[in-house]
Amino acid sequence: MRIAALVLLISASSAFAQAVDCEALKGTTMPYQISWRYKGNQYITQVYRDKSGDYVAWQQAVTPTSVLWVSKSTVIDGTGTESLMTTRQTGKNKSSKIKTTYTGYPKGFDRRSDIAFKASASITYADASVTESQSAVSYRFVKEERKAVGSCLLKVVLGELTSSRDDKPLPPVTTSYLPEIKGPVMVPTDADTEFDLTTRFAPLELLD
Repeated sequence: MRIAALVLLISASSAFAQAVDCEALKGTTMPYQISWRYKGNQYITQVYRDKSGDYVAWQQAVTPTSVLWVSKSTVIDGTGTESLMTTRQTGKNKSSKIKTTYTGYPKGFDRRSDIAFKASASITYADASVTESQSAVSYRFVKEERKAVGSCLLKVVLGELTSSRDDKPLPPVTTSYLPEIKGPVMVPTDADTEFDLTTRFAPLELLD
Protein backbone atom coordinates (compact mmCIF):
# COMPACT_ATOMS: atom_id res chain seq x y z
CA MET A 1 0.00 0.00 0.00
CA ARG A 2 2.80 2.40 0.89
CA ILE A 3 4.66 1.63 -2.36
CA ALA A 4 1.48 2.19 -4.38
CA ALA A 5 0.95 5.54 -2.67
CA LEU A 6 4.57 6.46 -3.39
CA VAL A 7 4.14 5.66 -7.08
CA LEU A 8 1.09 7.93 -7.21
CA LEU A 9 3.02 10.67 -5.44
CA ILE A 10 5.94 10.53 -7.85
CA SER A 11 3.56 10.44 -10.81
CA ALA A 12 1.74 13.51 -9.52
CA SER A 13 5.02 15.29 -8.83
CA SER A 14 6.57 14.64 -12.27
CA ALA A 15 5.76 17.15 -14.96
CA PHE A 16 8.27 16.67 -17.74
CA ALA A 17 5.53 16.87 -20.40
CA GLN A 18 3.61 19.78 -18.91
CA ALA A 19 3.72 23.29 -20.34
CA VAL A 20 3.82 26.23 -17.91
CA ASP A 21 2.47 29.76 -18.44
CA CYS A 22 5.85 31.37 -17.86
CA GLU A 23 4.69 35.00 -17.92
CA ALA A 24 1.90 34.28 -15.44
CA LEU A 25 4.38 32.50 -13.21
CA LYS A 26 6.73 35.50 -13.24
CA GLY A 27 3.98 38.10 -12.77
CA THR A 28 1.95 36.53 -9.97
CA THR A 29 2.34 34.67 -6.68
CA MET A 30 1.24 31.40 -8.34
CA PRO A 31 2.69 28.41 -6.42
CA TYR A 32 5.12 26.23 -8.34
CA GLN A 33 7.27 23.13 -8.03
CA ILE A 34 10.87 22.55 -9.11
CA SER A 35 12.34 19.05 -9.14
CA TRP A 36 15.72 17.56 -10.00
CA ARG A 37 17.65 14.31 -9.56
CA TYR A 38 20.90 13.42 -7.84
CA LYS A 39 22.47 9.96 -7.50
CA GLY A 40 19.19 8.19 -8.28
CA ASN A 41 17.04 10.21 -5.88
CA GLN A 42 14.46 12.86 -6.76
CA TYR A 43 14.42 16.19 -4.92
CA ILE A 44 11.33 18.38 -4.96
CA THR A 45 10.83 22.00 -3.88
CA GLN A 46 7.37 23.57 -3.77
CA VAL A 47 7.24 27.35 -3.31
CA TYR A 48 4.27 29.36 -2.01
CA ARG A 49 4.97 33.09 -2.44
CA ASP A 50 3.23 36.14 -1.01
CA LYS A 51 3.11 39.69 -2.35
CA SER A 52 5.91 40.87 -0.06
CA GLY A 53 8.36 38.50 -1.74
CA ASP A 54 8.57 36.17 1.25
CA TYR A 55 7.58 32.55 0.80
CA VAL A 56 7.11 29.12 2.31
CA ALA A 57 9.14 26.31 0.73
CA TRP A 58 8.27 22.65 1.07
CA GLN A 59 10.99 20.15 0.17
CA GLN A 60 11.15 16.39 -0.22
CA ALA A 61 13.73 13.72 -1.03
CA VAL A 62 12.49 10.50 -2.65
CA THR A 63 14.37 7.28 -3.42
CA PRO A 64 12.96 4.72 -5.88
CA THR A 65 11.24 2.97 -2.94
CA SER A 66 10.70 5.48 -0.14
CA VAL A 67 10.32 9.09 0.92
CA LEU A 68 13.47 10.02 2.88
CA TRP A 69 12.36 13.29 4.38
CA VAL A 70 9.97 16.23 4.04
CA SER A 71 10.61 19.75 5.32
CA LYS A 72 8.73 23.04 5.52
CA SER A 73 10.66 26.33 5.72
CA THR A 74 9.59 29.94 6.15
CA VAL A 75 11.78 32.36 4.17
CA ILE A 76 11.75 36.06 5.07
CA ASP A 77 13.95 38.66 3.34
CA GLY A 78 15.72 35.87 1.50
CA THR A 79 16.72 33.79 4.52
CA GLY A 80 15.16 30.72 6.11
CA THR A 81 14.09 31.76 9.61
CA GLU A 82 12.29 28.62 10.75
CA SER A 83 11.96 25.10 9.38
CA LEU A 84 10.48 21.77 10.38
CA MET A 85 11.89 18.50 9.05
CA THR A 86 10.34 15.04 9.33
CA THR A 87 12.15 11.82 8.38
CA ARG A 88 11.69 8.05 8.27
CA GLN A 89 14.24 7.66 11.06
CA THR A 90 13.34 6.69 14.61
CA GLY A 91 14.32 8.32 17.89
CA LYS A 92 15.43 11.94 18.19
CA ASN A 93 16.04 12.36 14.45
CA LYS A 94 12.44 11.51 13.49
CA SER A 95 11.75 15.23 13.43
CA SER A 96 13.53 18.50 14.11
CA LYS A 97 12.56 22.14 14.36
CA ILE A 98 15.23 24.65 13.40
CA LYS A 99 15.26 28.36 14.17
CA THR A 100 18.00 30.38 12.48
CA THR A 101 19.20 33.97 12.84
CA TYR A 102 21.68 35.68 10.53
CA THR A 103 24.35 38.32 10.99
CA GLY A 104 25.69 40.20 7.99
CA TYR A 105 23.20 38.88 5.44
CA PRO A 106 21.83 41.83 3.41
CA LYS A 107 18.07 42.29 3.21
CA GLY A 108 16.87 41.53 -0.31
CA PHE A 109 20.26 40.12 -1.36
CA ASP A 110 20.18 39.48 -5.13
CA ARG A 111 22.99 36.86 -5.13
CA ARG A 112 25.01 38.84 -7.71
CA SER A 113 27.96 39.72 -5.46
CA ASP A 114 30.24 38.01 -2.94
CA ILE A 115 29.41 38.20 0.76
CA ALA A 116 30.31 36.58 4.07
CA PHE A 117 27.84 36.17 6.91
CA LYS A 118 27.17 34.17 10.07
CA ALA A 119 24.24 31.96 11.03
CA SER A 120 23.16 30.82 14.49
CA ALA A 121 20.83 27.82 14.65
CA SER A 122 18.82 26.25 17.47
CA ILE A 123 17.58 22.72 16.72
CA THR A 124 14.89 21.00 18.78
CA TYR A 125 14.63 17.25 18.14
CA ALA A 126 11.75 14.78 18.55
CA ASP A 127 12.92 13.84 22.04
CA ALA A 128 12.88 17.54 23.07
CA SER A 129 16.69 17.74 23.20
CA VAL A 130 18.21 20.95 21.84
CA THR A 131 21.50 21.72 20.13
CA GLU A 132 22.96 25.10 19.23
CA SER A 133 25.39 25.73 16.39
CA GLN A 134 27.30 28.62 14.85
CA SER A 135 28.20 28.74 11.16
CA ALA A 136 30.46 31.02 9.16
CA VAL A 137 29.36 31.18 5.53
CA SER A 138 30.92 32.63 2.38
CA TYR A 139 28.89 33.11 -0.78
CA ARG A 140 30.64 33.54 -4.12
CA PHE A 141 28.77 34.81 -7.18
CA VAL A 142 29.66 32.63 -10.19
CA LYS A 143 27.55 33.86 -13.12
CA GLU A 144 24.09 34.80 -14.35
CA GLU A 145 22.58 33.14 -17.38
CA ARG A 146 19.30 32.33 -19.06
CA LYS A 147 18.45 28.68 -18.83
CA ALA A 148 15.60 26.37 -19.74
CA VAL A 149 13.80 25.46 -16.53
CA GLY A 150 11.11 23.04 -17.58
CA SER A 151 9.32 24.80 -20.46
CA CYS A 152 10.36 28.32 -19.30
CA LEU A 153 13.47 30.29 -20.20
CA LEU A 154 14.44 31.98 -16.93
CA LYS A 155 17.28 33.97 -15.44
CA VAL A 156 19.44 31.76 -13.20
CA VAL A 157 21.99 33.25 -10.80
CA LEU A 158 24.65 30.67 -9.98
CA GLY A 159 26.71 30.84 -6.81
CA GLU A 160 28.69 28.69 -4.43
CA LEU A 161 28.44 28.45 -0.65
CA THR A 162 31.37 27.40 1.50
CA SER A 163 30.86 27.17 5.23
CA SER A 164 32.04 25.81 8.53
CA ARG A 165 29.85 24.78 11.44
CA ASP A 166 31.36 25.11 14.90
CA ASP A 167 34.75 25.54 13.14
CA LYS A 168 34.36 22.28 11.16
CA PRO A 169 34.42 22.74 7.34
CA LEU A 170 31.36 21.53 5.40
CA PRO A 171 31.22 20.41 1.73
CA PRO A 172 30.65 23.29 -0.72
CA VAL A 173 27.16 23.69 -2.13
CA THR A 174 26.09 25.10 -5.49
CA THR A 175 23.14 27.50 -5.43
CA SER A 176 20.82 28.29 -8.33
CA TYR A 177 18.58 31.31 -7.70
CA LEU A 178 15.76 32.18 -10.10
CA PRO A 179 15.11 35.89 -9.41
CA GLU A 180 12.06 36.19 -11.69
CA ILE A 181 10.13 33.66 -9.60
CA LYS A 182 12.18 33.85 -6.38
CA GLY A 183 13.18 30.23 -6.80
CA PRO A 184 15.83 28.91 -4.39
CA VAL A 185 17.62 25.66 -5.22
CA MET A 186 20.69 24.35 -3.36
CA VAL A 187 22.45 21.32 -4.80
CA PRO A 188 25.76 19.48 -4.31
CA THR A 189 28.53 20.79 -6.57
CA ASP A 190 28.56 17.57 -8.63
CA ALA A 191 24.77 17.36 -9.12
CA ASP A 192 22.91 17.40 -12.42
CA THR A 193 21.07 20.73 -12.33
CA GLU A 194 18.55 20.14 -15.11
CA PHE A 195 15.37 21.29 -13.39
CA ASP A 196 11.76 20.40 -14.10
CA LEU A 197 9.13 23.07 -13.41
CA THR A 198 5.36 22.81 -13.01
CA THR A 199 2.42 24.65 -11.48
CA ARG A 200 0.32 21.48 -11.21
CA PHE A 201 1.36 19.25 -8.34
CA ALA A 202 0.20 17.40 -5.26
CA PRO A 203 1.05 19.49 -2.16
CA LEU A 204 3.65 17.91 0.10
CA GLU A 205 2.80 16.92 3.65
CA LEU A 206 4.99 16.28 6.65
CA LEU A 207 5.68 12.62 7.44
CA ASP A 208 3.87 10.96 10.36
